[in-house]
Amino acid sequence: MPVIADDVEIVLVYQQPLRRLVPVMSTPRQLLDREHTRIFLEEIQLRYPAGPAAALVAASIAAINAAYAVHPRITPALVRAEISNQEHAAGLADTAPPPPAALGPVGAPARRAILLARMQSRRGAYTWKEGRSADFTAWIGGAAPLANPISIDATINCWEAVLVAAAEGGLVTIAQLTQAYGAADPNAAVYNLLTHGGTVTVNCAAAALANNIHAGDVIMMEHVGQNLHHVMVVLTASPADYRQIEVLSLWGTHGGFIVTRATLSLLIIPTTVFRYSTL
Repeated sequence: MPVIADDVEIVLVYQQPLRRLVPVMSTPRQLLDREHTRIFLEEIQLRYPAGPAAALVAASIAAINAAYAVHPRITPALVRAEISNQEHAAGLADTAPPPPAALGPVGAPARRAILLARMQSRRGAYTWKEGRSADFTAWIGGAAPLANPISIDATINCWEAVLVAAAEGGLVTIAQLTQAYGAADPNAAVYNLLTHGGTVTVNCAAAALANNIHAGDVIMMEHVGQNLHHVMVVLTASPADYRQIEVLSLWGTHGGFIVTRATLSLLIIPTTVFRYSTL
């Protein structure tokens, strides 16, 4: 099932970490179900730091998995809503956290926080494809894109997922996106848009592990001359060791083809060159 009850029990009841999944040794289905399970665990632990009632956990998992059988997407919004529904059915108070407070002046830390929040809201969404997609192109070319959000069922690529979050967060405009996709070299135009604030390059073959990468930064992996081989947003920083940075990304067999959470070490090899930037 999409949210694995046995894995939830391992964490909540036995207080043990989940077994690490290595993308190259796991199936897309395993990676998909692990992400769904982690989304559930993060929400239930946020709401019940001292531990939730077993009956609430079981009822919530059953409801989420039943919803998935009808529409196979599990997102943070679905998980939050279903836990609240089960609390209501059991006569419990709704423990859903309030919406985040508005951020102050949009300096670099606020921009990072905005992008990260929007990217987190899309966990479990989309289906990955390589190259520019028809769904993203149609969305930016449609009427009032920001008033008509791209579907969570859209088939798009990794940088398009980041650009959707950036546009929804007000960090880039739809006009900038349409201009980039209409450029003579769209890939270069997208790269310039993602890096307009400057970049820092990390060559994994020679770089020190200590770093100044922040949550909400954009990481762009290079491969055979492609600056946008893979694009992701930093979820958690790791100043002492960039390999332990957690990211949110949309990728194929490396991420179950949905927006998912992964440790950077599982996505790079010793010769990888990547750049990071703040939008």
